[in-house]
Amino acid sequence: MKREQVLFCEGETCMEYTVEGSGPPVLVLHGGHSDCRERLGTEALTGRQVILPSRPGYGNTNVDIGRWMDETADWYEKLLDHLGIGVVDVVAMSAGGPSGIHFAARKPERVRSLTLQAAVVMPWLTREDPLYKGAQVMFRSRVERVTWGMIRFGSRTVPERLFQQMASSFSLLPWSELQHRVTPWEKNDVLQLLTRQRSRRGFLLDLHHTQKDHTKKLSTLTCPVLIQHSRLDGSVPFTHAEAAVRARPDARMQVIDGWGHLIWCGPAAAETAAGLWTFLDELDHERGM
Repeated sequence: MKREQVLFCEGETCMEYTVEGSGPPVLVLHGGHSDCRERLGTEALTGRQVILPSRPGYGNTNVDIGRWMDETADWYEKLLDHLGIGVVDVVAMSAGGPSGIHFAARKPERVRSLTLQAAVVMPWLTREDPLYKGAQVMFRSRVERVTWGMIRFGSRTVPERLFQQMASSFSLLPWSELQHRVTPWEKNDVLQLLTRQRSRRGFLLDLHHTQKDHTKKLSTLTCPVLIQHSRLDGSVPFTHAEAAVRARPDARMQVIDGWGHLIWCGPAAAETAAGLWTFLDELDHERGM
């Protein structure tokens, strides 16, 4: 069933979002090249109410909302107020990590817990990095539509070759090993993901915010924290998870036995979901829910 996208606006400034399901509310902050329609990683939250906004610059959310992380946090709170929701569990994925950390730090009374899934927490793709320079070209606003159009074309015409080319951006494993580890249905999931993705103005905004170290902010949080990451992550290195644990030694750390960054695909998805559910269920039990 297709999720219905809704706009929450103040004047001409809008945040796009979807709400699905019922139960204890979870605010999901998606990763890069995504928006509020994404289902990857949210299927595991059956029995919870999932609030999924398009982060600034993605979908139909104004990029200006993301000029400062504190302003973005204020808009997440406004959205929750608009929906009549008080306290939420926050799940922050990949490049959505800084947004989750700052929301939990700025609005501690609204956040019961924070889960960081393969999340950025410190400087990532710094300006000296060739990947950063390439991203500035491939994903700028007038080019990103063409970039993703080419990727979608490749997924239809040469799917195996496209997956092989993209694999190095997801996994540290060499192709000679990875090709035997990834199942055909996992490849299909990844290729389907690539056909849904768009960067719009959001990814360059992400690159701006991920130049900074967010671990100091993470260390100030008072809520329980779960960190989920694969050691073979080729997109957001495992050092981010290690830095998060140093910032929050009391955090729960789950090393996912996945082949790379996409811990929401394939066998790793079940492991990721189980760890998240255990964490949330224990919090429910502690509070007599």
